[in-house]
Amino acid sequence: MNRVITKIIVLFLLLATLSGCWSKKELDNLAIVTGIGIDKAEEGYEVSVQIINPAEVAAKQLTTRTAVSSYTASGKSLFDAIRNLIEVTPRKVYLSHTRIVIFSEELAKEGISDTIDFLVRDHELRTDFYLAIAKGYSAKQMLNILTPLDKIPASKMYAMIDNSERYLAQTRTVKIQKFTADLLLEGQQPFLTGIYIQGSTDIGNSIENVERVDSPAKILADHIGAMKGDQLIGWLEHKESKGFNYLTGKVKNSTEIIPCKDDDKYTSFEIISTDKKIKGKVKDGKPTFTIDIKVRANVAQSDCELKISNPKTLDKLEKDLNKEISDTASLTLEAIQKDLQTDIVGFGELLHRTKNKDWQKIKGQWDELFPEADIKVNVQTKIKRTGTITDSFKEK
Repeated sequence: MNRVITKIIVLFLLLATLSGCWSKKELDNLAIVTGIGIDKAEEGYEVSVQIINPAEVAAKQLTTRTAVSSYTASGKSLFDAIRNLIEVTPRKVYLSHTRIVIFSEELAKEGISDTIDFLVRDHELRTDFYLAIAKGYSAKQMLNILTPLDKIPASKMYAMIDNSERYLAQTRTVKIQKFTADLLLEGQQPFLTGIYIQGSTDIGNSIENVERVDSPAKILADHIGAMKGDQLIGWLEHKESKGFNYLTGKVKNSTEIIPCKDDDKYTSFEIISTDKKIKGKVKDGKPTFTIDIKVRANVAQSDCELKISNPKTLDKLEKDLNKEISDTASLTLEAIQKDLQTDIVGFGELLHRTKNKDWQKIKGQWDELFPEADIKVNVQTKIKRTGTITDSFKEK
């Protein structure tokens, strides 16, 4: 009998632990944030949030209301500014569904470590959102642009940055863990992707932007922001950004185009994958590095008069690709060594890991040594497939 009573008591205790959740929040009382924009203010920060209008997101028919609303508040700290949003939002802001955090270029140049502290420390924020810099615009302006197809602009920006890295290799997705790791690592500087507005910002924040076939304002992702510590110091342009992704082995599903002899026709390639291996050493106090990049590619289209079935033609195409990719990577090295003088690839971090004794001797002078480091790039391309046809239609 005592055993039966004991089992009943244990059962009731277990049921009691399943009866609720300490962090349970009623959705009707929350304003679900999908995007956060952070700008400088006269004293502290101005924070903008993009909040979902649930009824409009779920609506099956077009309405004159937007699927999101934006609200802005200021404060002496980012936490203070977010707390002050309660004065302008109809509900308490809920940050767990944030997809993107945008810094204005002005703020990024000044330094973002204080804002990063909040983003890492706050228990409500998850760690799967992207970080980006609004190139030439305020973060508030970016969040105010309405986007067609995807009703929630923050989700559109998240997918756009992801696709731009995956298929064009002209940006790089950066989440909070990656940024903070780069910020803390010896011999490694952080970087963030850039986003900007093309077209009219005035029309972009009105319903007209999603009603027209060709939206007057578009949000685009391009360029990689090079940082030194927590400060933005400059931008890698389109091709330099692609070279950065080659140097770090992150090019996949991208394209390369090689001109024909007459220069007005091209052979296009799909880059299937890249692997990179970097070796470094310090000799007589001078760092030297060798980067081996292995590329696998397919022929996607050829407008040239080429007999692609000929092994010599394939060998020539592979050599042309080697040169094109090597030149692109060299452009990036020129930019980060001579122009920007910041080690966002992590050459110093490589020495820290693999040649620690040498690194300890030179780490105090790394900012001066990196611009003069000897870096050699070797590219080896292998064309895997030429498509369902062999020779070009131009070849007769």
